[in-house]
Amino acid sequence: MTTAEVLLRAMQMGGVSALPAGTFPLHLFVVEPDEHLREPLMEVGRQMGFTVRGASPAEVAGMLDALECDVVLLDLSPEAARLDVLRQLRQKFPRVPILVTTAFASVQTAVEALRNGASDFLTKPFSLEELTTTLHLAAEQRSFDVELRRMQHQMRTSPAMQQVAAASPAMQKLMSMVLRVAVSDHPVMVLGESGSGKERIARVLHEAAAVGARQRAGESGARNPDPPFLQVLCSGSAATLETELFGYVRNEGTALREERVGLLTVEGGGTLFLDEIDALPPDLQSKLLRAMKDRAVRPPGSAMSRPLTVRLVASSSRDLPLLVERGAFRKDLYFRLNVVNLRVPPLRQRREDLPLLAAVFLEKHSRERLLSFSLGPDAMRVLMEYVWPGNVRELEAVIERACTVSSGPVLHLADLPTQLHQDVAAAEEAVRIDGRSRKEGAAAVVTAAATPVSAEINIEPIAEMERRMILLALQKLNGDKIMTAKLLGIGKTTLYRKLKEYGIGELAA
Repeated sequence: MTTAEVLLRAMQMGGVSALPAGTFPLHLFVVEPDEHLREPLMEVGRQMGFTVRGASPAEVAGMLDALECDVVLLDLSPEAARLDVLRQLRQKFPRVPILVTTAFASVQTAVEALRNGASDFLTKPFSLEELTTTLHLAAEQRSFDVELRRMQHQMRTSPAMQQVAAASPAMQKLMSMVLRVAVSDHPVMVLGESGSGKERIARVLHEAAAVGARQRAGESGARNPDPPFLQVLCSGSAATLETELFGYVRNEGTALREERVGLLTVEGGGTLFLDEIDALPPDLQSKLLRAMKDRAVRPPGSAMSRPLTVRLVASSSRDLPLLVERGAFRKDLYFRLNVVNLRVPPLRQRREDLPLLAAVFLEKHSRERLLSFSLGPDAMRVLMEYVWPGNVRELEAVIERACTVSSGPVLHLADLPTQLHQDVAAAEEAVRIDGRSRKEGAAAVVTAAATPVSAEINIEPIAEMERRMILLALQKLNGDKIMTAKLLGIGKTTLYRKLKEYGIGELAA
């Protein structure tokens, strides 16, 4: 029995499974030399919900300029005569799924087809179920890709996205993953050092999901309010956390009934950001696990359950697998929450993002103070060379402090905290002494306090370190003693006295 006969008989016996409701209009292009098979293939596409157009392989080249398609069904028999058509279609439609069919199946045929851009492979004769299943998967892939591209376009100007400032390859890769994850409702775990911006990532994820929901609502004609972004700090007291998460019911069944709706069951759904999930008390870990399993929550004091309405996004700056191993965090809850894992790189590993982040914080304070703040080159150099153990949170605090103490719109070196100058200067001194890179020198300064002392370490007296730091700062500031004193956080008189002690008092005149 031919493929055409198989399809026609199957369609007579039962209906064709349609594309999911809400799928935006998709165009199917059927390329088949056999007219007797081309029409049944096109009819299957129509019954599924595609807008269908068909052609023979010889007609494809003349149709490409005006062709609109989202999925291609291409005959590849004999394969040697069809590979050119496959290449043309792939060049014209680089993101469109191309499904090839052939009556001459072989490993070599499949490899050549995939190598030249095919997305999937069907061997003739195939059943109606095989065909519709393959078309469903291709339609789902194409719908996801179109929705993702629309979302990426809208998110370029998103306030949440601008707060993240992703210029570095590491952050661009992370944001690409965030946008892909946003179209689902799976739980997400956001990991990273303290202050690295985990909440910002959660907000981008939430906003991207809202953009996708608005796109789907617009296609279906529905209009729904944007869901909220909710958050709770899991290091609070157990009683308060239980009430916040699960709510409660008091005096149920009486006229004095009192109810509080927990964040897990708020009307309208949204995103619930569980900050510092590693600090969640053990009994609440069990209750949260049960809620996730059942997709329902029974508030304390109530006999009735309420549906779980929110998407859960949890964050932690600690090593959760190690906590699981020690029994400090439930393994089953960890796996429930860790369906998708997003790791935020520390600021020292994405220095390309620092100017953009600084610009975001400067713009915020410029709006608040009605003054257009900017960074001078000396201040920017120190910011770029500092290792930022406190990550983005520390950078934000430094910019806020500089805007507060600055006497004008341009922020200079003296407006930055003294600790930054000292750490950067020490790192530069390390470069001068032993030839380490600035990054290595700065990292050594930050981690020095945590380094175990051994017999081989040469310990330098504090007085000598102080002397070296003062002289280095004086040298860097071209002998400006007032600025040197301000930078080091000491009085001018103290600086003059110490210079005299070092036997260079004449320089202080």
